[in-house]
Amino acid sequence: MPRSLQATKQDEPLVCVCLTDFDALLKVPKNEVERVRQQMALRQLSEQMQMTPNQLLELVQY
Repeated sequence: MPRSLQATKQDEPLVCVCLTDFDALLKVPKNEVERVRQQMALRQLSEQMQMTPNQLLELVQY
């Protein structure tokens, strides 16, 4: 493995999550209120985990 790739991997934080805790983020909202709540939760969780909302969604979609 190239040295630069190794350094990058070592610098990345380890994230451990229970995927079932994020089920609500993956459900299709039934109405506008649910959609807004889902977006707010996503923003709040991504800030707590110090990642972008897209990174968090990518992580929990597995």
